[in-house]
Formats: sequence, C-alpha cells, structure tokens
Amino acid sequence: MFRALADQLRSLEQALRATDQQKAVTAMEALRGLSPDVERMQDAAKGAEEVVTIAPARWSRRQEFERYDWGVRHLVHVIDDSQDLARRAATALQYRERLPDDLATAVAALADAVDQLHRDVRQARPHDQTRRIALHAAAQAGCAQAAGLDTFGAAVATQIRVAASDMLRTTGCSIDAANRRVRLATHLGRTRNGRHGG
Repeated sequence: MFRALADQLRSLEQALRATDQQKAVTAMEALRGLSPDVERMQDAAKGAEEVVTIAPARWSRRQEFERYDWGVRHLVHVIDDSQDLARRAATALQYRERLPDDLATAVAALADAVDQLHRDVRQARPHDQTRRIALHAAAQAGCAQAAGLDTFGAAVATQIRVAASDMLRTTGCSIDAANRRVRLATHLGRTRNGRHGG
C-alpha cells in the first residue's frame, strides 16, 4: 500500500511536469483502486484490536497497537487526500492553467514522505525525517502560491497542504500541531519565493 501510494504520487508529479491531463486521471483512478487494500488494512487493524483487548498475553501490546491504529487511520486520510489532489490536478491541466514546477516538486515530496514513513514503520524508527519531508511539500506549495496560481492550481496547492498535515498526523502529531506546522512551512515557502522574485 505504501509503495502503491508513493508510485501514484510520482505519476502525478510526472503528469504535472509534462502537463499531461490523462496521466493525472490515470493516477487518480489508480488511487481510487486502492480501496480494497484500504479495507483489508482496516480489517487487519480491527483484528489486532480484538487480540490486544481479549488476549491477556497481548495486553502489554495495547500502546503499540494504538500507535499503529492511529497511523492507519491517518494514512487512509492521506490516500483520500491524494485522490482529491489528483482530481484537482487533472482539472487544472484540463483547463490549461499555468502550474509552477513547485507544485510538482511538492507532490514529489509527498511521495518521498510516504516512502520515508514506510521505512520508519518497518524499522521502528522515530518519524523526524518523515515530518521534515512532509513540511518541505507544504513549503513548495507555498512557493507555488507566491508564484501565482489560477483557481484550480490554487486548489491543488491547498490539497497538498491538507495531505502534508495528514502525513504529520500519521506520525503522531495532533491536528493543531500539524496544521500550525504546515501553515508555518507554507508561509516560509511563500516568503522565500517572494524574496527571489517569484
């Protein structure tokens, strides 16, 4: 699931760079096609919850389960965000809006954050790097906003920010902390681009 999500975000990045609306639509459909995998992941989490609730030998694993269950719930949000992101990008491309390269770079950063989260989970590591990469995506969206976006391009930038916030939430951030950090990163991106005449 991590791999499929990252792969489709990279396909969307390529679609933005090549101004290829059909490629964006294909990525959107592939992301929608993850629904059966999402359901299996949610079923597995429910099964694990039963085990750590009912089996006394597993009660010591409850905290670990709760951490993973939190991550699963918010990873599902990231998948939904990515579907919306692809749909908005396809619409912007359909209307031939000017889309700065910063948007594609932001989508690539989201894909990198998904890959990093996967490594973190498999190796039971802290999520500092995942958070940095997700915030880089938000900063790039800010750069794109400073460069100037039309209606649907602005919606793409907003959706990148939403996905970045949900990525932070998969790592354990509260909604307030995630949104605050994303707003700051976006502001810094806008400011940086403005200083460089974007």
